[in-house]
Amino acid sequence: LAGTARALSAALADRRRAAGLKQAELAALAGYSVTTVGHAETGRLWQSLQFWENADKILSASGELLRLHHAWRAAADLPPAGMPIPARTES
Repeated sequence: LAGTARALSAALADRRRAAGLKQAELAALAGYSVTTVGHAETGRLWQSLQFWENADKILSASGELLRLHHAWRAAADLPPAGMPIPARTES
């Protein structure tokens, strides 16, 4: 899980830097806060599928960020993006 989270976060940061964008610039283009971008780049991965779709398109990632996002969700044992996360129950 930690490896997939690092891969996703690093890919976002690397692609953003390669595009010559600051976090605030990517945030503005994607329609999210700079805090959201910062969290995504540091491994706090609660962002929506829409965030990752926007970032992938803006950064011309050709689906790389989406593939890494799906791999992270699978490693975290979360349902596919777009499906609700089931509520935990006490046993």
